[in-house]
Amino acid sequence: MTAMAVAKPEIVVALLNAGAKTDFKSSLDPFMYAAMFGNVNNMKTWDSKVKHDVDRRNEEGSTALHCAVH
Repeated sequence: MTAMAVAKPEIVVALLNAGAKTDFKSSLDPFMYAAMFGNVNNMKTWDSKVKHDVDRRNEEGSTALHCAVH
């Protein structure tokens, strides 16, 4: 998840290609983590590579948008 916050998109792609976990049911998911740190490039990369719900809510009820503005 740290890669989603601070790494370049190429690193995110390499991790996904290597089998990084993409299915998160609670807490922050990698997409939310990138939003929290303002890493739009990694958000775009994740969105193009991983099937996910951008409106998913974590256990506190927050979405990626909430994470971005918090």
